[in-house]
Amino acid sequence: HNCMGFWNIRGKVRMTHNPPPGLDLVPGGLCVVSHSGSSWSGITGSQRDLALDIVVSAGAEVVTGMADYIDYYVSLPTTKVVAVVLETI
Repeated sequence: HNCMGFWNIRGKVRMTHNPPPGLDLVPGGLCVVSHSGSSWSGITGSQRDLALDIVVSAGAEVVTGMADYIDYYVSLPTTKVVAVVLETI
């Protein structure tokens, strides 16, 4: 509900209506979860090599919350950095 979608670069899965900047992204260990759809769009559409692994637009967190995403990211051996864009706690 109210989200832009997600990318899993390492898993080669993209579920979004936004066009990706390119299909040749190389995963690098950065996992992001964002409340803000605009921030999510800016991050994924920046045309920069941000070393993204997984980027999630959490929206209104109807089913899965920010803590759930962070817990998952931390459990992955490939995660090097977790970034969070919070609009409200």
